[in-house]
Amino acid sequence: MLELVNHQNSIYSTTVPVALYVAGILGDPRTLPVISTYPTWRGESGCLRVILLDFLGGLADGVCDEELVAAAKHGYRLEDDPAVIAVLAARPAMFASVSRYLGDVDTQIRHSAVVAAGYLLDAPELLDYRPALLAPLRDVAVTSRDISQRARAERILLTWNEGPPVVIDSEMDAPPF
Repeated sequence: MLELVNHQNSIYSTTVPVALYVAGILGDPRTLPVISTYPTWRGESGCLRVILLDFLGGLADGVCDEELVAAAKHGYRLEDDPAVIAVLAARPAMFASVSRYLGDVDTQIRHSAVVAAGYLLDAPELLDYRPALLAPLRDVAVTSRDISQRARAERILLTWNEGPPVVIDSEMDAPPF
């Protein structure tokens, strides 16, 4: 469903209106039930709120500083694309919605929010929020049951020059399934 407006990091004119709508409905109680027919990118069923947070995080990842630099190395200036400019401008609004879930009691929701927020904090006007997100990112990188999510959190930390988190519990080296 959401891949229609952001498939493999392609950004379209419809991407930002959909992203802002998604950000706006995150708090709706109807986003909490588990959706068994629509697996998350992790291949498991999840609540719709996790799926929506993952969408916003993936969208922000596609326009993060690292991606802009990589595209420029290949002769593409993503920041000249009107659709990309719109996503870059929408990051503060998306962060405002995502940040409400940084302390959520549901671990999946909290971890998805932390990773999404980490990608959104490449926005120059949001850089001051990075120090507050360091501990939650380290927590996701060390404790998440999802190896992909742990890798994303670690990648954000490394991009911010914060180094990899120290793994204290050796049992977290593999997902506990």
